[in-house]
Amino acid sequence: MNPRLSVLLQPCFRRTLSALRWIAYVCGGISIVLLVILGGSLIAAPAITAGHMLVLGFITLMLLGSAALYWHQRRIERRLHRVFFEMPASVVKIEAKVIQSGPVIGRMFHIYAPPQVKMVGLSVPDQATFDELRTLLPRHFENAGHH
Repeated sequence: MNPRLSVLLQPCFRRTLSALRWIAYVCGGISIVLLVILGGSLIAAPAITAGHMLVLGFITLMLLGSAALYWHQRRIERRLHRVFFEMPASVVKIEAKVIQSGPVIGRMFHIYAPPQVKMVGLSVPDQATFDELRTLLPRHFENAGHH
């Protein structure tokens, strides 16, 4: 792998994975706080009410969602590693995307590989990195078509 490409990919990997990880942590943290509050309410209440069960169901859904996000982040991490380090020759298509929502501009690459990996997105922090990756990625993924 090109040493410059390796340096540029590190912040992109962090950016791509950290958003999902932090959402999972926040959901899990809120669930734990709600669980502690519910526990205190259950101890103080003379009987378990329908409201307690409703909140317990909500907490369960939040914890399951948090775990699902965390495992999804791990799966994306494995896909990125596989595409960039284990099987770059199998990549068939690279798409450069610039997405604007109001004043916020997002830059990313969609990288397509055979069924084992499918598509994986790589979020890019700034325009300079995006432009440099646009020239380096086609050299790294020699078999890929570029869009």
